[in-house]
Parts: sequence; structure tokens; C-alpha cells
Amino acid sequence: MKKIMLLALVFISINAFAQEKKGDHQRKNQKEMHMQKSDLTPEQQATLLTKRLTLKLDLSETQQKEIYDLNVTQAFDRLADREAMKKAKETGKKPTEQERYDRMVERLDKQILIKNQMKSILKSDQYAVWEKDMSQHKRRGQKRGEKAENGPERESRS
Repeated sequence: MKKIMLLALVFISINAFAQEKKGDHQRKNQKEMHMQKSDLTPEQQATLLTKRLTLKLDLSETQQKEIYDLNVTQAFDRLADREAMKKAKETGKKPTEQERYDRMVERLDKQILIKNQMKSILKSDQYAVWEKDMSQHKRRGQKRGEKAENGPERESRS
């Protein structure tokens, strides 16, 4: 009887570990999407993003062209940044505090520039929708464990 109980217990515990967790499937899809996104050329990334914005904001032809140009520029910048990070990682050299600060300032300057360009391209109602979408996108990233820009402020509230 003890052997049967022990065998049943082992079988149940093995079966429980073999079950896929709820979030695992979603995480796998996110990883696949990330891998597919990195395989795309900057032009392809820009085209996809422009089409998504066209569907969401009902863009005109001229708006699509201007946003596509902006997206291509951004995609090439991201590619260059990714290559620079990869090269720095291969050399094993860690950035100094000043270099990290400069990189953060540069990133924020780019965000301000993009925001101003989008404000000039989009109509006020389209811009409001885009702005809301960007804030939701930022919050989703924070939920996944990415650093929040106002991290210390957020932690002090808890």
C-alpha cells in the first residue's frame, strides 16, 4: 500500500511540473515577436509601424509619408544604437556614469524631438489618441519589469 501511495505521489508531482504555466505561452509569443521584429529591416519596421498608426489614427496620404520618414529615421537610429551596444558588450567595457548620463540625455532629446514632430504632423485629435497610446505603451513596459523613467518616485509611493 505504501508503494502504491508513493508511486501515486510521484506521478502527481511529475504531472504537476509538466503543466505549462499560464504566462509561459504569452512570454513565448512575446519572445517570438521580438525575434521577428529584430529580423526586419529598418524600412520594414517603419512600414509596419506606419500602417498600424494609419489604422489607429486614420492618417492621410501626406501624414503617412511624413510619419514613414520619421519611423525610418528612428529605426536606423535604433539599429545603430543596438550595434553600438553589441560592440561595447563584446569588448567588455562598461560605460562610465557620465557616458550613461549622456546616453539618457540623448535618448530623452530624441523623444522630445519625435513628440514635437508628431505634434506638427498630426491633427489635435489624432495627436491626443497617439499620446494616450504612447502612455499606455510605457505603462505596459513597466508592468513587464522594465525600468520606469520615474523609478524612485514610484518606489516612494509604495
